[in-house]
Amino acid sequence: MKITNVIVEAKDDYSGFVNKKIFTNEGILKNRQIAVSNFMYSCEKDRLQYDKDVFSAQFQTQNLCWDKQGNCWDYSGIFLMKNHAEKFKRIFLVYPQRNAEQLDNLKLEDSIRDFQEMKDLLDNVPFQLPLTLTLTTWKKIKLSLTAMLKPNQNLVPIISSKHDIREFPLIIKAEIGKEYFIGINSYEFTGQTEIINLSYLREINKSIIIGKRTSLFVNFGHPRVLTRMSSFPSCFGFSFFAGDVFSDKTTFIERMQDKVIKNMFNRKPSEYLMYDLKEKKFTKSPQQKGWYGEDITRKVLGGISVNEGLNGYQVHKWVSYYLLQEELNKISLMVERKSKIGEYLKNYSGWSVFLNSVKTPLISNQKTLSHNQY
Repeated sequence: MKITNVIVEAKDDYSGFVNKKIFTNEGILKNRQIAVSNFMYSCEKDRLQYDKDVFSAQFQTQNLCWDKQGNCWDYSGIFLMKNHAEKFKRIFLVYPQRNAEQLDNLKLEDSIRDFQEMKDLLDNVPFQLPLTLTLTTWKKIKLSLTAMLKPNQNLVPIISSKHDIREFPLIIKAEIGKEYFIGINSYEFTGQTEIINLSYLREINKSIIIGKRTSLFVNFGHPRVLTRMSSFPSCFGFSFFAGDVFSDKTTFIERMQDKVIKNMFNRKPSEYLMYDLKEKKFTKSPQQKGWYGEDITRKVLGGISVNEGLNGYQVHKWVSYYLLQEELNKISLMVERKSKIGEYLKNYSGWSVFLNSVKTPLISNQKTLSHNQY
């Protein structure tokens, strides 16, 4: 599937949420979507062996693993995932997943080398901006990058939310509306640089006039659960900060010790983090029993047959994915109907904890949604 245009369709000035209309060769899509990334792709493959349905997702991503021995990206499986995405009419994006140390030490020549490798493999070609890259330098580099691409290829610049705060908003303003995708390296809202940059992103995103061309912001590499914020779903958090597509971090088994792998797959159901509709955050069985008098996780697991092609560990993530996307769809519908989103969000502890945690002068001084306005 290929994008032909992205425009602002509707927005809620109070909350800052923006609906976007995505025009493709297969029809019109909506923003605020969770991508099928590496783990969910493996679940879908298992389900297909049992002739079961896959997600009705619009986007699919592959996080690449760095091969330390070969000193290169592991491209094995890229064509299988790309074919899977094409089969189910999805937009396919690739993200070279770096850890914090790798990104801190990233050199411009390394990003250019990666781009040159991937341009022969992909329609949407990622380019990771080093943390200190200036807008002036980026403009020069971009000219040479676009010259390497074929007419049917798109450049996907990826900028870290920990980028130099003097350059981050300048680069975003220069790129919004020019590229279909702008990737954002995303973390856990743990530092002021990250929150300030995301706040700039939010303000720039909602400043685009309805009907005008814009870009899709793709949050790459974030944890599924924000454990430091009362287990709030990261896709909800980044949706508040202009996120349109969400692709969480992949845990590569080949990088893990055997003992860690065994412990991960031998977890008891009571240890699973299940998305809780009543709290709008992830909870575990003991909390659910104490609050509601029933174990929601056990109830969900008990209702899924082995004929669905998934084990217990996969099921709790599969169901949570579905429920999270339903909630994001609800927010989009509220923006469309001009409903009072702020009044809706303030009723849930998950959202309240998150909004209070990310409150900064940049947000609270704006005439937009802040925890104080509740």
